[in-house]
Amino acid sequence: MSRRAFAERVGTTPALVFAFAAVPREAFLPPPPWLAGTTPFVYEPVDDVYQDAVFAIDPTRQLNNGVPSAHARWLAALGLVAGERVLHLGCGLGYYTAIVAELVGATGQVLALDVDADLAARASANLAAWTQASARHGDGGAIDTTFDALYVNAGATHVPRSWQHALRPGGRIMMPLTSVSPHAPDNGLGTMLRIDRGTSSRWPITAIGPAGFYHCANARDLSLDEAIRQLHAQRLDGLVLETAAHPRTNACLVHHVDGCLQR
Repeated sequence: MSRRAFAERVGTTPALVFAFAAVPREAFLPPPPWLAGTTPFVYEPVDDVYQDAVFAIDPTRQLNNGVPSAHARWLAALGLVAGERVLHLGCGLGYYTAIVAELVGATGQVLALDVDADLAARASANLAAWTQASARHGDGGAIDTTFDALYVNAGATHVPRSWQHALRPGGRIMMPLTSVSPHAPDNGLGTMLRIDRGTSSRWPITAIGPAGFYHCANARDLSLDEAIRQLHAQRLDGLVLETAAHPRTNACLVHHVDGCLQR
């Protein structure tokens, strides 16, 4: 499939079609033969990367370049516009960082972080053509500036204070709330959430859809795993993130010292 046809297939807005058409996916993957995921962690070699499928970044660790249509859906819900400043956590080799860079344009800025130093270095090299984007090694635990949006591509059990403090007033976070996958302990399954920084301590949450990701290095508390499983068995509408410190109460669905999910 041509890159343009692929972009028109996965893009859900004109801006996303333009972004996917502008970014060569093969430049953000290991050299061929490319390995496409036929099921989550079973790969087969292919000669066309313009498919709506995961492609292996490191098959020995089950690290993938994610499903484009899923990222398109999440990015559409995040609603990035030209000129915005974005933090991309869990950038891998930088493909979706480049997509974000296209969405915010030359007047925007994207900082990408990955906890794997080798992936971060390769992402930095891959992003050389996008002057508004940069990548470096890091886990998002110490962020010294603020952003209009955070795009998190690693599974979390809570929203760390560092992420909250990095968000400008009126900003938003797109992140996967996950519990440990029963089939792959280094990966999580759950739901992509949009969290909007409100004017009070209670930040509204919108559930966007299912998500599966490698675990986030600084945003996992295994004691929350069962509470997250129970939450996913319920409806996810009407959730808020209570950012003010408080003791656990009956209103707490997933309680953490950094912030609590409530209705």
